[in-house]
Amino acid sequence: MSELVYVDTNIWIDFIEGRERRAHAFVLAALACRYTPVISSLVVRELKAHNCPVDTLFAQLQRKRKLIVEEGNVNDAILAETLPTHYPDSLHAAIALRLGIPVLTRNVKDFVHVVHVVSYNDIK
Repeated sequence: MSELVYVDTNIWIDFIEGRERRAHAFVLAALACRYTPVISSLVVRELKAHNCPVDTLFAQLQRKRKLIVEEGNVNDAILAETLPTHYPDSLHAAIALRLGIPVLTRNVKDFVHVVHVVSYNDIK
């Protein structure tokens, strides 16, 4: 069974821009069914704001049914306002908390006091 993990926007940007080989390794691990990435509509909006090719990026994962898109809700937004990190990271954290899954991020310091965090070093 693959592990669900909420994937922060910066990981996808690293992958697209080729900035971090471990981002590439994570995507390969997801395609090999070790992980199931979870994203939110917020991740999609942030990627589009960076002019990232969202449809192309997620196409192969979606074909293999290896990507879950989770919509944020009003309760997530309310919780996000109470978390000790800045928005929009607090909304990412609130969604992950509701789902009971860790966040894969390069910005560990922004999430560590809020939710279980995994970093590139934790990806096998």
